[in-house]
Amino acid sequence: MGIANMFGNLFGSGDNTEGESRGGFPWNNLEDPEGEALFNAVAEGGLQVVFKHSNSCGISRIMLGRFQGLWPAGAAEFFLIDVKRNRPLSDLVAGRFGCTHQSPQVLVIRDGELVAHASHGAIESLDPEEFPVG
Repeated sequence: MGIANMFGNLFGSGDNTEGESRGGFPWNNLEDPEGEALFNAVAEGGLQVVFKHSNSCGISRIMLGRFQGLWPAGAAEFFLIDVKRNRPLSDLVAGRFGCTHQSPQVLVIRDGELVAHASHGAIESLDPEEFPVG
């Protein structure tokens, strides 16, 4: 096994989207550069959570797994942006909600307004119980 294969197996290849739904987590994968699905959901109100993720970043993969372990599947409508594949959408979302682009990053949106956001290790500080549905 070559070094590239060893690191690919350890950290992921960077282009695999299969692991993004680990444990059946209900992600809406955003691939549309205009984010129509996200902005339609935001317009309808309620609670949306956006995770901006990079498959090629080990920290992002770790935080994605930890996030999925902390947030119950029914706590919100969840959206996943692959920032390597869709940086324009990531920038659009950051601009729309007035926060700096980072990855990994989580944005919590309630009734069209950004109510919380965190990046890197601070993602674990976002407690789903602080954002009850309904």
